[in-house]
Amino acid sequence: TSEHAVAHFAEAGERLTPAALVKAMQEFRSVTAGRYVLLDHIHRVRFGTDKNPRLELAEATRWLRDMAAKYEWSIIVAAQLHRAPSQHGALRDLLPPTMSDLKETGTLEEDAVVGILLHRVKRADVDNGQTAAVGRGERPITDILEPNCMAVRVGKHRRRGHVMDSTAFLHVNDDGRLTQRAPVWRKSDESPEGRYGL
Repeated sequence: TSEHAVAHFAEAGERLTPAALVKAMQEFRSVTAGRYVLLDHIHRVRFGTDKNPRLELAEATRWLRDMAAKYEWSIIVAAQLHRAPSQHGALRDLLPPTMSDLKETGTLEEDAVVGILLHRVKRADVDNGQTAAVGRGERPITDILEPNCMAVRVGKHRRRGHVMDSTAFLHVNDDGRLTQRAPVWRKSDESPEGRYGL
């Protein structure tokens, strides 16, 4: 952009290997004074060796952390969640994930300076009966979701611990862009289960 140079690695498929990532980031450093790197996502990196995949993923996250510190980059690493089967069934996607829900490796949680977690939002006018019907599989979850709204929660902040668990509700355009803050109707003192009527 006119203000910032961004290295964006996405949809690289089998071409996104550790060697390719290292080469691309070295090239990024040599041709621009860029400050931001976006890796979408860490679980797309193909290691293609006989080593332990979790160990290799841990090495990759630590390398990214070290590169961020060395070159003063802000490296944003997207990751998938591992959501185990839940007693809440289809309603589990309404529960805010935690850092421990990150897929495959604890080093994502350990190495991150800031952890941002996303989840869906239930409409404010949905009653417990409607929620229970979704839980029983009688209605689709889309019937109770707030349209075009995403909850963005701080799961970790190494430098500003007081913002932990802060949540913003953001409006999402049809093209997937986060545009503005949505109305906040949640009470901060409620548990996730109480907040979502689970």
